[in-house]
Amino acid sequence: MQCEDVRDRLEELWDGELPAEMRAHLAACPACAESWREVRLVRAGFRLLAQDAPPQPSLGFAARLVRRLVERAEESMREESFAYVGRRFVYATLVLAMILFVALLVPPTGPIRGQETADLLVAEQEEVTVRPDPVGSAWQESAAVAPEPTGGNPQSQK
Repeated sequence: MQCEDVRDRLEELWDGELPAEMRAHLAACPACAESWREVRLVRAGFRLLAQDAPPQPSLGFAARLVRRLVERAEESMREESFAYVGRRFVYATLVLAMILFVALLVPPTGPIRGQETADLLVAEQEEVTVRPDPVGSAWQESAAVAPEPTGGNPQSQK
């Protein structure tokens, strides 16, 4: 038998008898014999524990236990709520970043924004730059010269 097979079978044979081939291997292999010794010590420890009477709970044990369970539940609820809010914040930030990225990625003209809109904006800018300045010198000169009366009043023509 191989050492691995013997060790696996030792764990399976908790209360059973050892087969003859396993006893022969344990006699020849010191590592497997040590494993068998450890298994027997663990068994003996469990038997001793089974013989001892369980300890009696102290006064107020149930109240302390319930209080600790409630505190633990409240802590876990707080942690879950922080995680929930944190996840939502991260998701909202990712959505906003994606929207900004797409807005920067989409060209100013194309199927979403037509050529007509871009042409109107350019034409409107040209129109603004062509207009004369109303505060400029040409306007002041023309306002300083008074227009001559024409037409209807014969006394003003003398």
